[in-house]
Amino acid sequence: MAKFTVGQDPVKGLTELKAYMEEQISKIKKATTDQDIDQLLIDTLNEYDDKMGSLSKVYKGGNEQVEQLKIDVRKLYEPLRDQFSHKHPLTLVSEVQTKLEEQRKQAEVEKLKREEQLKLEKQIEEEKLKLAKQSEEEKPKLENQQEETITQALQKVDGIIQELTLKIDRVDQHQYKKAHDTANTLLQSLIAARDEYERDLRANEFSPELAGRKFKLACQDAVKIAKPVLEKDLGWGDYLKNLLKCLGNAVITVFTFGCQQSFFAYARPDSAKAVEKAEEDLGLRQAASSPK
Repeated sequence: MAKFTVGQDPVKGLTELKAYMEEQISKIKKATTDQDIDQLLIDTLNEYDDKMGSLSKVYKGGNEQVEQLKIDVRKLYEPLRDQFSHKHPLTLVSEVQTKLEEQRKQAEVEKLKREEQLKLEKQIEEEKLKLAKQSEEEKPKLENQQEETITQALQKVDGIIQELTLKIDRVDQHQYKKAHDTANTLLQSLIAARDEYERDLRANEFSPELAGRKFKLACQDAVKIAKPVLEKDLGWGDYLKNLLKCLGNAVITVFTFGCQQSFFAYARPDSAKAVEKAEEDLGLRQAASSPK
């Protein structure tokens, strides 16, 4: 509805206003929030003011039906005016209207934020699923690389141990029995350390770095025990130093690419970085929207 215009039937206009106000009153009774009630009150009061303020354009008096309609709509108007004044004492309708508009704008902003947040969360989950799938697809390749690395490292260790075995075989067992026995004990200790190193690598219960450190310490202990005899009787001092160096060099050195549960960590794809960035953004948004 709008203001009365010249030539408009006042009876029809007032009848429509009365019906509108009755409908609004019904909505006000059913409204559940103060914001909804305020908006209904403002709309109704403004409509009444506009309509009645322009009535003089089409009505100069003398019509009983119009007069009765004026009384009827006035009776509907006054309780609404009183209700508004009670809720907002000394406040103009226009001021409350401005406040409601600001609240609606803020609600719309919050709605957009929630929608954006939900969209972002969905994107994060999709990226995580994508990464999980990618990781699963690359798992066989990584396992093959791991097995190849273990095999190569153990082959180097086995080669060093084989050289020691051949060197021991060239020692005269009768002339240097004690040294020969000591060398064989060293050999068995190194073989045991080698086997434990392999078990540690394949179990993958901790990092290859730690497995390598355990292996080197075991080798150092074994050489330390054997060195006095072998250095004195066979002159193996430099050889034993070189032996330890070779065993240390044979240890897997790619552990810097892995972690405790995995030998290798392939280069993180852009999607992984995107997930991290999105989660950071989401965290910032949530912090910004939380109560202070």
